[in-house]
Amino acid sequence: MSRPTEEIKDVEGSNLEHIYGERFRGWYVTKKFLRAESLPLNYKDFNLSYRFNIFDNRYRFVMPAKLEFDGKLITYSVGDRNLGMFRFPRDAQGNFSAPISLSHKSLNVVDMSPEEVVKVLAKKPPLVFEAFKVPQYGFELIDVLEKDAQELATITDNSFAEMVKKEYDKFFSERTNEVLEKIKSTPNFLLILENTLGRQLRNLNEISVMSDGIIHT
Repeated sequence: MSRPTEEIKDVEGSNLEHIYGERFRGWYVTKKFLRAESLPLNYKDFNLSYRFNIFDNRYRFVMPAKLEFDGKLITYSVGDRNLGMFRFPRDAQGNFSAPISLSHKSLNVVDMSPEEVVKVLAKKPPLVFEAFKVPQYGFELIDVLEKDAQELATITDNSFAEMVKKEYDKFFSERTNEVLEKIKSTPNFLLILENTLGRQLRNLNEISVMSDGIIHT
């Protein structure tokens, strides 16, 4: 059930599974620059400001590069994974089978033998995973790197710069934990998919409900 793809490589972003564990398999975070903005420092009685860089921290689900079940292996290109639409064909008995070849013959019923036509028509509707519909989460926040702290110290003082850095680290941690809790409160889409393909889950109506309609026939 595997097919040729480009060399397997990861998509853009940091893989949350490597940071927070198995529950976050398939989740990635990207950090993208939005703008620079001068903000007041409220330092003593001085009218000081600092030009902070503001970033969007975006958390999204992406299908893994490899999917294994029942001894079968499917690999996906980066393009497939970013598109986020996946179909898993089923045979007449409802078992998951290899994807239909996209050859000219397979797309042209006129060229098929009667036996091939009957076989195709007997197939059950494929399982569909609309991964692009999995909710994304994120937040905008200023960035306070070590160089920012050093520059702040030159126009204020070391203790003030350290306080700004600590406040930023605390706020970043709080916002990140909020997103992680949101992810944990959503269905584990990848686990549902794998259990469906492995036939541990068989009721497709229940599967659709469990996945908020994102996995369905």
